[in-house]
Amino acid sequence: MSKQKQGRKAFLPKWAIFIIILAFILTAGIIGVVIYYIFNYVNYSNGNGGGLFDGQKNKNYSMPNEERYLQSFNAKTIAKNNVQLKNKNYQYGNLSIFEYPFALTKNNEPIYFLGEEGRKLLNLEFLKRGFYGPEINGLNHVYINKKIPNVSNIKDVNGVYLPQAFDIFIQINHFISGGTKQVLSWSLQKRVELVFNTLFHEYAHHIDNTYNRSIRENDEFANNDLTYKLATPELNKIINKFNGNNNKFLTEFRKTLNYDGSMQNDEYLVNKELFNPKNKEIPVYSKFSQYDLFKLANLALTNKEVEKYNILNNKNFYFNNSTNNTVYYANSTNIDQIKYLFSFEELFARELVKLSYSAHENFQMFDGHLTLDDSLNFLYYKLKNDDIFLSSIGDDTLKMIANYYNKYVIYSANWVFDDELKNYKNINNRFLFRNKQGKYIYKPNQQVKALLKAYIDLMGFGQPISYMGSDISSWYIDHNGNINSQYSNINIGGFLNLENSLIDPNSKKSKYPTYLLFQKENKNPLKLRIHTSKYNFIAKSRWNEIYSKNLLNEESIYSNNVKNYEYVSYFSDSIGINEIKDYTNQNNYLNLKLWVDKNNNNKIESDEISSIVSNKNILDKKMKELSLFANVEYDKNKSLYEQVVQLIEGIKNTNSPKAKLLINEIIDLYNSYFLTFGSNGYWTHQQNNKRNVTNFRKTMEWYDTEKQTTKNLIYSLNLVNNNDEVNFEFKRYN
Repeated sequence: MSKQKQGRKAFLPKWAIFIIILAFILTAGIIGVVIYYIFNYVNYSNGNGGGLFDGQKNKNYSMPNEERYLQSFNAKTIAKNNVQLKNKNYQYGNLSIFEYPFALTKNNEPIYFLGEEGRKLLNLEFLKRGFYGPEINGLNHVYINKKIPNVSNIKDVNGVYLPQAFDIFIQINHFISGGTKQVLSWSLQKRVELVFNTLFHEYAHHIDNTYNRSIRENDEFANNDLTYKLATPELNKIINKFNGNNNKFLTEFRKTLNYDGSMQNDEYLVNKELFNPKNKEIPVYSKFSQYDLFKLANLALTNKEVEKYNILNNKNFYFNNSTNNTVYYANSTNIDQIKYLFSFEELFARELVKLSYSAHENFQMFDGHLTLDDSLNFLYYKLKNDDIFLSSIGDDTLKMIANYYNKYVIYSANWVFDDELKNYKNINNRFLFRNKQGKYIYKPNQQVKALLKAYIDLMGFGQPISYMGSDISSWYIDHNGNINSQYSNINIGGFLNLENSLIDPNSKKSKYPTYLLFQKENKNPLKLRIHTSKYNFIAKSRWNEIYSKNLLNEESIYSNNVKNYEYVSYFSDSIGINEIKDYTNQNNYLNLKLWVDKNNNNKIESDEISSIVSNKNILDKKMKELSLFANVEYDKNKSLYEQVVQLIEGIKNTNSPKAKLLINEIIDLYNSYFLTFGSNGYWTHQQNNKRNVTNFRKTMEWYDTEKQTTKNLIYSLNLVNNNDEVNFEFKRYN
């Protein structure tokens, strides 16, 4: 039985982390890598005793990344005369994918794992099955088979997200171990799937970096409860000065997944009758609950608790629960591995993958068979001979689920799917999620929806401005691993509720040039072009659900009740921070409007300008329609409430069915503007999900500390309601 080291990520030794971080501090290099580039050694074997991936290196793997062989899909910029210029053909709302070959033919022609059609298909699969909003445009590069800068030992890592560069690196050395002939024998869809599952996980780190960790520790919406433990003790102290998370998200995340410690340990532990380990293996979950492991990785410990956890280093604890599983972990776990697996940085991505990652609708056909075990091509993939490769979702799921008397059972309570939760019996023979009458305590998909809501609220769904970030389109990593970056220009993004007639039904692109309009007295308006596109927020109702259009989505949480309107994501062109500052008033407020150039004449006309808050636009149109129909005037200088009352009073004696219908619509729209977002409340929604939308990212802390180069370039942009008027406050984020 082969027991070669193999895994999605491998755990870097502490000395290596120290060297990497120290190098950054000295050279302003790659400090962000410490957040997500922590490796985890995991060994696998199948249940029949056959070996899995044997660690054999492909002789072509070390082939240098020669720029002449680099191919791309949807690059943000193109090189011309050694200058990076904006790519006029760049498609907003799509990935930018770059690939190096893994081998050469006898005639020195490059061989690519995906190739041109594969890169296109990877992008399409991500748009269909991924989880993203406007921040997709803030991801700079997805690299396939590119060497990770400043890191030499990458043989055991599948993917890395570098938060300071906004780049994803996907390695393929596991897949090419069987040689070129085998790789090319696989269908293109299978090759795309092998890459896609890693891309999904690493993209989740991009979401974390963009929304959850774009927060200072002294922010009113920050939570500083967690302790970073993945580096040396000395470095952990430094990092913990900057380790805040979004309070609302962290609280909801921990509560929904039972990481909050609201029960005693013996309540969380699963019933011992479910365990069926091999030989002298001790299943981790037979002694430690999901909260125990979260605490070990993220919370301060007493000396007594440290002593309790030390037994995990005895080399007899495994993430194997039952021999009924066809795949088991060949190596024992340890404290360092668990600190990595259950660190909040890693859980953010892993739990999103479990929630949202769905199997391809044709996944059973990838190996040429009509029927396959449900797990194949979802939890793991066949490589060469009997070797298999665990997907990002398989790496998590197989640690906590097994087939028990022809039904799936879970061994840990960090789970949101009803079928397994309702049958979760704890060590005291109590069904943990049933009441005294034996009834399941949750409504259908309640926990799935709760976790989905936590993520999409964090990402600002429904908010006209939910994203602000540095313009990274011209950033690149040079041959020495240094990042060529600048922070003086930013992009803005968010969600708009637009009339169906204004957008393409498939791509969700605006049919007309669309802008954010900055207005200020005695100044010409400042036009900022924006680009609308799709977003995708999906979740499964079953852990192994195959992709379909019936997956849960944001409308399962927030229904859009306004007819003929739908939400789209948008992302702006680059704009200078100083340009925006010139349009703020004495209160740091911006007067922002939406301009859709419907006649495409590049002239700002009054009937083309509307509120950036879409519900307000609809309300204004209905009020104008009623005023004209009933010949009733209303004073637009009064508050919106007084305008609505004035209209209603003006036609209260009418018997016109149309007038009454318009009044009812206006009342509903007024309520939806001030009171409701779907069923929850628009302004209530804004307040409940309020966070400082900033261009700040955690890695900027290091620049602030060491060089003081970015401190003056960090701003927040927040929606405020000022006497019924929509304003945005743009100010320094200290």
